[in-house]
Amino acid sequence: MFNKEVTYLGRIVPAYGCRVDPSNVKEVLELKETNPKALHDVRKLPGLLRYYRKYIRDFSRIPQPLFELLKLLRE
Repeated sequence: MFNKEVTYLGRIVPAYGCRVDPSNVKEVLELKETNPKALHDVRKLPGLLRYYRKYIRDFSRIPQPLFELLKLLRE
């Protein structure tokens, strides 16, 4: 009769809590296999990951090396 969970805006919403839809996470995991080819690729990565910050433990520490790399590339 009733669904126990609903997919809404890229998230799976059960009776309690919320989690990311695995089909969306697949794209983020594929980033591990690619190397950035331009400065623009490095700049957009933290923005993309920021969308998932709620679901990633210690997220604030993860993009720090990317920001340091961006500082070096600007010089």
